[in-house]
Amino acid sequence: MRSFFRFMKGNILVLTITQIEWFFAMRMASPYFSLYVLALGGSATAIGFINAFRPLASLFLYPIAGYIADNMSRVKVIGISRIFSALMYLFYIFAPNWPALAAGSFFMGIFVFQFPAQSAITADSLSPERRGVGYATLTAVPGAFSIIAPYVGAYIITKYGVNPGIRYLYTIVMVAGMVCAIIYLKFLKETKKKSDSKIQLQKGLSFIKEAYLGVWKTLKWMPSSLRALALIMVVILFFTSLAGSFWVVYAVDVIKLTELEWGLIILLMSALRVGLAIPGGILADKFGKRKILIVALAASTFPIFFFVYCRTVIQTLIVLLAIAVSNAFLMPTCSALLADIVPREKRNSVMSVLVRGTLMINTQGGGGGGPRMGLLLTIPVILASIISGYVYSFNLTYPWFFLSSSLILCMILTLTLVKEPERPEL
Repeated sequence: MRSFFRFMKGNILVLTITQIEWFFAMRMASPYFSLYVLALGGSATAIGFINAFRPLASLFLYPIAGYIADNMSRVKVIGISRIFSALMYLFYIFAPNWPALAAGSFFMGIFVFQFPAQSAITADSLSPERRGVGYATLTAVPGAFSIIAPYVGAYIITKYGVNPGIRYLYTIVMVAGMVCAIIYLKFLKETKKKSDSKIQLQKGLSFIKEAYLGVWKTLKWMPSSLRALALIMVVILFFTSLAGSFWVVYAVDVIKLTELEWGLIILLMSALRVGLAIPGGILADKFGKRKILIVALAASTFPIFFFVYCRTVIQTLIVLLAIAVSNAFLMPTCSALLADIVPREKRNSVMSVLVRGTLMINTQGGGGGGPRMGLLLTIPVILASIISGYVYSFNLTYPWFFLSSSLILCMILTLTLVKEPERPEL
């Protein structure tokens, strides 16, 4: 309990409160986004294309986002970006067809400026010796409050239907985003030293050139362990994006689960992941983040492989609970390892490339891909999203077979190439 209250103050408290609200809203809607696309006349390939639009827009803006975070108030960047990204959910709320969802996904991807700044503030606000449990706490506490969210979302969809029900849910998401922005602007504190450097808009193209040149410098600077970790993140994000949007589609169409049954499974899965998140962070701090990362990757391989053979609620539940255990260790461990490797003065530039370094086996899909990716991780997500619908249409089981195989590869890469620093960065 003392360890908990050591984290729950200052910026960490602000970020935790906003994440509680945001997680609850998003986890009501995002697990069912693919069903919304189908309800608006889309196909499996349409789901893939929509999920590619958001990271496509982000791809060109992440370097600029990192540059802005270096040269402007992080707090203002986070708050203002959150306001505009929340407004983009109007496309989802009033979408007459699936191309409107694609437009909303693209415009939402423009407002990624908050993520490098928020990731840097988070890393700066956690002490190195307790970073694993710190990231775990930031995941577990909001996760605990949002455990029931997927089931609430499923209930609303069951009561009102997929089309109107998901519109109601994204209205809640938009309001939650606006409230988060207000809290950020009022209570979040800067962690970097004040700089005399300012963005001169009159520089025009030279400003953009400078931002992208910074990305190239960052990639050249990366030590070998960080490059290996980045490669692992690229591989995992590619193959999780290949399957991510189709877990619920496969569950409903092939396994023949109802939306309420899927929502209940996600609820139980979230509860287990949240319950193990802080112990996972503690173990990472005690035994080494690299070791726990290897165990987490190994533990998720076989459950993913067996998902396609599930035909009952119980079988599906067992498989997803096993994946939840893996995620409980995978999510905080990778973030903490990234923060340990990257010096404080390099965090803005590295976070624009990799953001927080959060990894998980995404079973809940979503609209437009995850926002916390960074430039380097956006490219594989775009490619995987574009081809995901074609792969799923060609063979319904291939996305999970490919994902399972990729985790074996990543486990080998972690064993051979990733090294923990003797002294974690502050």
